[in-house]
Amino acid sequence: TCGHIAGDELLKQLSVLMLKTLKPYPAATLGRFGGDEFLIIIDDMPHQEIEALIYRVQEIVRGFQFRFMEKEFPIGVSIGCVLFKNEDTTTGELISSADSACYLVKNEDRGSCRLHHLHDPTLEDYQQTMGWVSRLHIAMDQDDFQLYLQPIVGSGNFNEEYHHFETLIRLQNNGEIISPGIFIPIAERYGVCKKIDLWVIENLCETLNRNQDFLRRISTISINLSLLTIVDQSLIPLIDQIIQKYNIPYHKICFEITETGVISQLDMTSAFIEYFRASGVLFALDDFGSGMASFGYLNQLEVDFIKIDGSFIRDMGSSEISREMVAAMIRIGKITGKKIIAEQVEDGEVSRLLVNMGAEYMQGYYFERPAPIADFITTTGIITNASTPAIKVKSSL
Repeated sequence: TCGHIAGDELLKQLSVLMLKTLKPYPAATLGRFGGDEFLIIIDDMPHQEIEALIYRVQEIVRGFQFRFMEKEFPIGVSIGCVLFKNEDTTTGELISSADSACYLVKNEDRGSCRLHHLHDPTLEDYQQTMGWVSRLHIAMDQDDFQLYLQPIVGSGNFNEEYHHFETLIRLQNNGEIISPGIFIPIAERYGVCKKIDLWVIENLCETLNRNQDFLRRISTISINLSLLTIVDQSLIPLIDQIIQKYNIPYHKICFEITETGVISQLDMTSAFIEYFRASGVLFALDDFGSGMASFGYLNQLEVDFIKIDGSFIRDMGSSEISREMVAAMIRIGKITGKKIIAEQVEDGEVSRLLVNMGAEYMQGYYFERPAPIADFITTTGIITNASTPAIKVKSSL
C-alpha cells in the first residue's frame, strides 16, 4: 500500500530488530533469504533452547509496529524450523526443508511456528506435493496431458454407435499413464485446476474441429469443470471464446459439475449455468447422492442430467439399501425433469436393474473403459448385444 520504498524500510528495520534479538546467541546467524523471507542458522544448541529462541523471535516481530508516512502497520511472522543432527544432507536440502516447513505453517496455521525434524514424513509429503504442482505446470506447457473418452450409453440403444461421451484426462510421465485420481486433488488444492480445465476445453475443441466427421457423429460430449473454474467469473468469456474459436456447436457440449460444488457456491454456479445455457450448452450434476443434500436444490438448478454417484451403483447387486437409494434418486430425477446417468456400471445384473428402474443412460467398464480420444475418432464403437450388453474393450486404462 505504500510502495517499494516502504517495503525496503520495513526489511531494514526488521533486520536490525532480529539482529538485536539474536545478539545474545553467538551460535545463531541471520540472513535474508529473499523477498520477505529470512533464514536463521543455529549451530550446536539444545532442542529446548532452539525452541525458546524461535518463540522469542516470534514475540519480538509480532510486537513490532512499523510506521511509515504517519501510517502504522502490524507485522506478522510465520516460522518453520528444521532440526538436524549428523544427518547425511546438503545445504540445499536443509534450506529446502526449512522452506517447506515455513510454507506448511503459512498454509495451515498462518502466523504461528512449527518445528520438524529433517526427514519428517509431513515435510517430505509436502515437498512431494509441491513437486507435483510444478510437474502439472510443466505438463500443460509441454502437452504431457492426454485426452481420453468414455462412452455414455443409452439404455434403449445398446445396438447403436456411441454418440455420447465423457471427456477424461490422463498424465503421461516417462511412458507411464497416470490417473487423474493422483493429481486432480493436488490441482484443486493448489489452484492449478482452472488452468487444467482450460487446457482440456481448448484441446478438446481443437481436436473436434480437426475431426469434423467425428464431431458430426457425436450428440453430446461432457467436460468436467472444477468448482474454482465455475466460480471465477473472469473465465466465462475465455471459455466462450474457445468454443467459438473452434466453431463447436454449443448444444453438443455438456459441462459436468459436482454436487458438493453446487451446494457450497449455489449463486455463482447458477450464474455460470445461466450464461452458457442461454447458448444451448447442457449441464450434468455429477456425483449425485454423495452428500444427499442436493435433493433440495434440484428445482433451483437448471441441469439436464444427474449422474448418480458410482458408490451406490457398484453396490446395487449386493445391497438392498443401495438399490432403494438409486431407485429414489431416479424417481426424484424424473419428477424434476432431469435425465439419469448411472456411472460405474460394472456388470450385467446392475445394468438390467437400472434399465428396469428407468435410468436413461449408463456408463462404466461393463460397456467400455476410458480410451484415448484417437481410438474413438478412428473406430466406430458399437454395442453388440441389446439384452446382455457384453462390450468389447478397445483399450485398457
